[in-house]
Amino acid sequence: MPFLPEKRFAIDAHDAPDVIRERLEAEVEPPRRLSLRKPQRPFAGTVGQDCFELRPVLGYRNSFVPFVEGSYRTGVDGTRVDVRMRLLRPVAVFMAAWLGLAAFFVAIAAMAAARDPLRLGFAGLALAFFGVGYACMSVLFWLEARRTRAKLEELLR
Repeated sequence: MPFLPEKRFAIDAHDAPDVIRERLEAEVEPPRRLSLRKPQRPFAGTVGQDCFELRPVLGYRNSFVPFVEGSYRTGVDGTRVDVRMRLLRPVAVFMAAWLGLAAFFVAIAAMAAARDPLRLGFAGLALAFFGVGYACMSVLFWLEARRTRAKLEELLR
């Protein structure tokens, strides 16, 4: 189980890979860096000949929104779509640094509390620093990942 949130799954569609690509192209808008208006399609990203990279379009900011990478190929009864959801790289680097620093604080606080029981509050505070960061990341990622998976399954099946 990875430390940072990641989800892998497969969708079996009964249509040919070309039909799957056309469906994705119809629902995925090209990525834009600066835009004043919200895109009309549910996803933004790129669709290739046998793969895609996209992010769900939200009406609000969520840094923990999943980045979706997928590939599709001919399967037994149509097309098999393999999907991987993960954090965006800059967000993953930031959270790894945050949680690493928090884990370091927990270790230092635990050693300090072992020598002097009056410093147990410092250990609790360090543990809360780690827990809040991990809980926010996990909850916000998994909420959006569940919605994104449902949208993708509806689109491709």
